[in-house]
Amino acid sequence: MEQKTDAGTPALGLSLQVQLDKSRVLVLQSHVERECSDEDLNATLDKWARASDRQAARYELETERAELVLVERQYRQLADDLQRVDESHQKLHIQSGRKGPFKPNEKERQERMNVTTTQKRFHDDIEARKQRIAVLEAKVGVKLPRAANLE
Repeated sequence: MEQKTDAGTPALGLSLQVQLDKSRVLVLQSHVERECSDEDLNATLDKWARASDRQAARYELETERAELVLVERQYRQLADDLQRVDESHQKLHIQSGRKGPFKPNEKERQERMNVTTTQKRFHDDIEARKQRIAVLEAKVGVKLPRAANLE
């Protein structure tokens, strides 16, 4: 079906559907003159691509910020876990009646190393998420307010 522009010139209808996140879809529709130049058509499509990329980044930014809050909370919990592990090992040392300074056995060293390795992984994840958030904020063009802290 041929469409007409406001000036009565035949037009091409354009439609672009973009999945923004799991539950949101953006649909852009417009028209250009049927005999428009490739430059004009590409300019319109490029404008749509920038707009849809920005909108997708906006929703991804919300998700990344919420996930960052959760990962930071888990990271803090790991610090508490490490303290509990150390205290538990010290307590067992004292209860066993051993003399001298505490020296962890292989099992205790492994348990502590597991917690510190997990802590490092979470720290790296936090840093990567912060960098991703900075990239998304730049793409969105404005700093959106950070979601409320869920603690």
